[in-house]
Amino acid sequence: SKIKGWIWAPYLSRDHLKALLYDSHHTKSLFHINPLQEYLALFPELVSHNPADERINVPGTVAETNWTYRFRPSIEEIANHPDLSGMIREILT
Repeated sequence: SKIKGWIWAPYLSRDHLKALLYDSHHTKSLFHINPLQEYLALFPELVSHNPADERINVPGTVAETNWTYRFRPSIEEIANHPDLSGMIREILT
């Protein structure tokens, strides 16, 4: 992003992902939505190695899987991840 002075790369680093989430939580907007996968993406072990596996929708198609999200880890893995909740807390403060 030119605004942030970032150099283009095909994938965002953890620092970039964290900065985007932080910015979205600290705007003057009354409402915003960050999908679960944006937080999970902070930790590669919580997401698929193939981004297409986590795609929510394919524009111009009709499929039973459109507008659904199938995340890789179990709820228990997410809840017990040693760093996820701390990172989210850090983003929110």
